[in-house]
Amino acid sequence: MKLKLLVAAMAVMLFTQARADEGMWIPSLIGKNYNAMKRAGLKLSANDIYDINHASMKDAIVSLGWFLHC
Repeated sequence: MKLKLLVAAMAVMLFTQARADEGMWIPSLIGKNYNAMKRAGLKLSANDIYDINHASMKDAIVSLGWFLHC
């Protein structure tokens, strides 16, 4: 029984594809990646992530970095 389970698990691992679609994206280029991020489940607008003239996530990331260096 254990051997059959092991063989089945190995077959699943060998015949399925893994897709690495995450990574570090440059916030100023969010327009290029925004549609893919929406399909993946993103619920923020592009301006919520990066807006050069108003508060956005870019400001939160900078603030967090400052906090960690104190």
